[in-house]
Amino acid sequence: MNHRSFSSSSMVAVLFTVATMIPSYGQETGDKTNMTSQSALLQPWGGPHGGVPPWNLVRTDEFSDAFDTAIAMTKKEIDAIADQDTPPNFENTIVAMENSGRALNRLASMFFVYTSNLNVGPMPDLEKAIVPKLSEHEDSIYQNDKLFARITKVFESESMKNGDLTHAQVRLVDDTYKTFIRKGAKLTDTEKAKLSQINTRLARLFTDFSQNVLEDEKGYVTWIDSKDDLAGLPEHRRCDGSSRQGTRQSRRQVCNHQHAILNGSVFDLCRQPWSTRKGLAKLLQPRRQR
Repeated sequence: MNHRSFSSSSMVAVLFTVATMIPSYGQETGDKTNMTSQSALLQPWGGPHGGVPPWNLVRTDEFSDAFDTAIAMTKKEIDAIADQDTPPNFENTIVAMENSGRALNRLASMFFVYTSNLNVGPMPDLEKAIVPKLSEHEDSIYQNDKLFARITKVFESESMKNGDLTHAQVRLVDDTYKTFIRKGAKLTDTEKAKLSQINTRLARLFTDFSQNVLEDEKGYVTWIDSKDDLAGLPEHRRCDGSSRQGTRQSRRQVCNHQHAILNGSVFDLCRQPWSTRKGLAKLLQPRRQR
């Protein structure tokens, strides 16, 4: 259960993660959960290198329902681990947790690509609604007493010392146990409730902050007074920049790239070859730094 930390920032990724992905198709008939759980976006990714995200199937208006379904699926998997009667061991507790939430993890991976690179249209509002939900979901796992009790028994078992587990497995158990403690597993019920409130509020604040930064960067440009500053930029790109002079405002509504301006011409530096952009690095500095 790779776990993305949503309580500190919507973009912080690591520690224990549980996440999933999902859109729905066609008309909403029958049970929504059953329909969305069969979505192609909830299935394992196909293609090389462990699978490729199905970007062509993503519909932003489906993210909200998708996360509701994915979170419910993951909760069911976690509850099954915590409520089992079999004595806890590495396989039925730690490995089972690692294998949980795969669909949610895929969904979150795609969602945060959108919030960081395609944050237009409905995405800002979706991020404000979904990130706090993910924070609450994360807390529900770390504050699950039955689950933590099983993890503790594995952590304190002889298998951690007698060589039954490999070094990597011992490390995983140790990291899992300590992560749960850091996330509040040993707090009282009152303290856990207060921590969850703090985490949810932080999730909202960090989301607001990141969106404010993106909004501020939409108007960021560097003004170029000399053609010498465009050394290395192909001539056809200069002409292309001139032809797009009147579209600067509409382009900003589509992407947040930084632009260089020369005599009113707009140049999208992010579309230049890396060698060119590297040579034009000073164009991205505010005038007062040059």
